[in-house]
Amino acid sequence: MFVPLPSAAENHQEYNARSLVKENAAEMIIEKHLEKEIIPVITKLIKDGKTRNEIIKNLKSMQHGDATDKIINEVIKLTEKK
Repeated sequence: MFVPLPSAAENHQEYNARSLVKENAAEMIIEKHLEKEIIPVITKLIKDGKTRNEIIKNLKSMQHGDATDKIINEVIKLTEKK
């Protein structure tokens, strides 16, 4: 579950969280609604195994196991150009 910081530069936290919510890979609560929505969302995630498993499945399908290697290789390429 994400609670984006409303003061984050260019609202990037909400933008990133919304992309995961769109893929059914996360839940998000806007900070001004936090007090009203936090308990229902947490309760849903605890009690609704189907929803929880769907989120887990979708998150796993989005992961890149070799992300660290790709980043390191790109940094090396960039430093070699200078």
